[in-house]
Amino acid sequence: MRYLLMFALLGIALAGYAFDCTQFGPTVDELWCADLQQEPLSFGGMSGGWSGIFIEENDQWAFYSNFPQYIPLWDIYKRDASTFMGLFGMGTYSDGLYNFDLNAHSWTIDEWFVWPHFIQKYPNTGRYYVGESMGLFDSFDGSEWNIVIGMGGADCYSLAWQDNHLVTNIGSSVRYSSDSGQTWQQSSMILLKGFRFAADGTLYGLMNAGSDSDGLWRSEDFGATWNVVFYTTGLCCIGPDFNGVLPLGWDQVNEVGCHAALVDSLGNLTPLNHPSLASAVREMEIFPLINTPSFYVINGDGCFYITGFINTAAEDETIPPVPEPALRVWPNPARSQLRIAIDRGSQEPVSLAFYDVKGRKVLSAAPVALRDGCLEQTLPPLPAGLYLLKVKQGPRVFLDRIVVCK
Repeated sequence: MRYLLMFALLGIALAGYAFDCTQFGPTVDELWCADLQQEPLSFGGMSGGWSGIFIEENDQWAFYSNFPQYIPLWDIYKRDASTFMGLFGMGTYSDGLYNFDLNAHSWTIDEWFVWPHFIQKYPNTGRYYVGESMGLFDSFDGSEWNIVIGMGGADCYSLAWQDNHLVTNIGSSVRYSSDSGQTWQQSSMILLKGFRFAADGTLYGLMNAGSDSDGLWRSEDFGATWNVVFYTTGLCCIGPDFNGVLPLGWDQVNEVGCHAALVDSLGNLTPLNHPSLASAVREMEIFPLINTPSFYVINGDGCFYITGFINTAAEDETIPPVPEPALRVWPNPARSQLRIAIDRGSQEPVSLAFYDVKGRKVLSAAPVALRDGCLEQTLPPLPAGLYLLKVKQGPRVFLDRIVVCK
């Protein structure tokens, strides 16, 4: 009965479907995680048999290894202007939270965590969270850590939030909070992890426990109660919401013969078949460097970003970058010259980068000094179309959309 229900819900769409899959990031032996939301861009992976961090420096990927040579780097978060936090773990005495100094290019241990899974910062309270094999830990400064009292001591795999609502797992139990983590309640549902909120407040969780209930689940009350969306085996990752369409990742070949697929709110599944996506998925997240709807997939082979998966006339309006008020760019549309002004009185040198709608860097300009808060940039002979302009001034990064015309 389970399998009859599953295939009735899937509504598999196999014919006439196309999307673009493009590699991004460093060449690695193995890749585990990324942080593409903060500057500089970074990846956790292995190179030459050593585990460490890849940092984008001067349009190149620099690699800095850590002394736990073979221990995977599972998650990265930039704590401040000069420090990345990285979680290394595989059940050894060297597992833990390490700080990477961007200036000294060196690692130091901050806290021992055994089999850590994630590190996140909750913006409502400014509190950092780490999930590991003994529970959920928090910190106000990212250095002094304490276990969250009353949650129990078991594997904590995932934490998600929307506004003042949070959800996590402790072992087999699901815990949720409606007051920004001050108090927690236990859901009647068990064995869920990998949580993700959609834009409309719907909460998704995955079950991958080797049970007949494995699959994608949904909650309409922030984690208190749950209903199944569809059953599947090996689901391991839930991606970002695109107006009700979710990318999903599996750690094995799924029912439609692939490791990645899209699912809508009714459980209709569309496979993402591509040679680059033919291995277990480790991470899915928004790909922030292009204007159209896009997300990246990390597997053992690298990082690949997906575009063209939503066929709608309003595609490039779904997730537009929000121009920084301090940045002014004109003329727009542009032909051969751009003028760029940055407010707030800073005269630090500015570097520019242009990306096309596929995320390919088509122009990179070395840092130049401002004159009265402005600079001029000559454009190369680019094809007419839409581009993303990234302006970097010290720690500040601005984004804007530029139309190039002939």
